Amino acid sequence: MEMIRSKEWHSPPKENQEILALTAEIKALKDQYLKGEKTNSFKSKDAWKKVEPKGGEPLTKVMKGKTFHWCIHHKAWVIHKPSECHLGLPAANIAASSNVPGTLEDATTALAMALAALRMDKS
Repeated sequence: MEMIRSKEWHSPPKENQEILALTAEIKALKDQYLKGEKTNSFKSKDAWKKVEPKGGEPLTKVMKGKTFHWCIHHKAWVIHKPSECHLGLPAANIAASSNVPGTLEDATTALAMALAALRMDKS
């Protein structure tokens, strides 16, 4: 009779109440995330990086003590110069500039050339 009067008869234990509350909170956060209501700091802080300069505007600017260049390859303001952008270079130029062979054939050719040079030195 005491449990009926205090309405404890059908109430879940305290641990279950906490689990239910946390589950509901997780579900609400998950729903919010899936709806796209998340806050993206890039959108607010760095949105200027995607704004293309107009016709007569300079292609270089200083922001927060850093020099940014408009990269035609990234379509964004970046730290590197457009001429140094790896996105705009063909794959052959990247491999040549980094001194790393791109394929097994390139490595074999480089090794053959190095051996030929050594043979010439011995003669």
